[in-house]
Amino acid sequence: MAFFDFIIWSPAPNIISDWNIPRWYGLLFAMGFIVSQQIMYFIYKKEGLKEKEVDVLTVHMILGVVLGARLGHCLFYNPLYYLKNPIEIFMIWEGGLASHGGALGILIAVYVFVNYDIRVKFFPLIKGIIGIPTSIKSTKKKREGQSFLWMVDRLVIVVAITGTMIRTGNFINSEIIGIPTDSEYGVVFSRSLEESMLRTPLVNQVEFEEGKGDVREGLVPMKMTVHFQRDKTLNDATVKTRLLSSLYNLGSAEVRRHIVLPKNDQIKLEVKQKEGHYIGEVDIYGIPRHPAQLYEAIYCLVLFFAFFHVWYYYREKIPQGMLFGAFLALLWALRFLDEFFKENQEKFEDDYLLNMGQILSIPLFSFGLFMIFYSLKTNKKSADKITNA
Repeated sequence: MAFFDFIIWSPAPNIISDWNIPRWYGLLFAMGFIVSQQIMYFIYKKEGLKEKEVDVLTVHMILGVVLGARLGHCLFYNPLYYLKNPIEIFMIWEGGLASHGGALGILIAVYVFVNYDIRVKFFPLIKGIIGIPTSIKSTKKKREGQSFLWMVDRLVIVVAITGTMIRTGNFINSEIIGIPTDSEYGVVFSRSLEESMLRTPLVNQVEFEEGKGDVREGLVPMKMTVHFQRDKTLNDATVKTRLLSSLYNLGSAEVRRHIVLPKNDQIKLEVKQKEGHYIGEVDIYGIPRHPAQLYEAIYCLVLFFAFFHVWYYYREKIPQGMLFGAFLALLWALRFLDEFFKENQEKFEDDYLLNMGQILSIPLFSFGLFMIFYSLKTNKKSADKITNA
């Protein structure tokens, strides 16, 4: 591996670091819905439907995705824990969303949207902005020109672009990381070490760059530069002591997934002063990993352009359900393969031949194939009726 080709990745997970908000993942998640809504406006306008119905559809989609993804994570990955601690199911801000659950949530939300008219009355807290729901009325009512299959054939387009944004957010936040790799495009996710070092007293900045040491098997040399605040109690010895103590008392298992420290007698540490404050430079080793989040973001983006193109030029020629089936088959086949490059999310998956992401992808892929054959068969029957009429 050419050690100068790897990437050191340590962006702040928050856009405004001093405020600790908003997180890139949350922003990109929200942007996915905003962009999707604009695309659906375009689709509705192109097909002569009422654009205002997109607003109602958006609400259904947000609820379906968030609730489905959260419940999916709780039930698929750690059901016993959440059954014992049900209140934590609602703590979405602590993380834990499963895309397979989100997919099921979307299907349920679409079914409800095209078959029911739901009206909610609110008691206004701030007029026109926020209120408390006081009653919900549901009436069975088919939406004109919008069958279930018609809708999902078009929603796959926006699901793909939303998936691109969500996985990009995961990459920025160093979440859902890949397995170690010797490839030249491996990524060292060093954010956890940076956060750990920033908790050291008087440290106010941590930087990483490629090092000049020898390349080891599966490891790449890096230099960590730690900037200390101006303080009269600091000197060369105390800075060195603080750095060594912080490094060799790293208790976070997350840090050790990304960084390897040299042995005590081999560590290279240099302390110097610059513009009145101390700087410590330490040679460490990084563990390059597959940027599996970006793999998924890229193929979702390709699927977006491909399915938008097919819808735009060939929608009148394609039987209903075909785009939906093809999307499911392609997306979950790619997701199945992508899981080979990811670390397991839960410990119990280490004992399985396939991880939970792959196990859950199989029925969705199979359902996609079923929908392809179903749409072809249904289209053939329709064509035969027209021929025999």
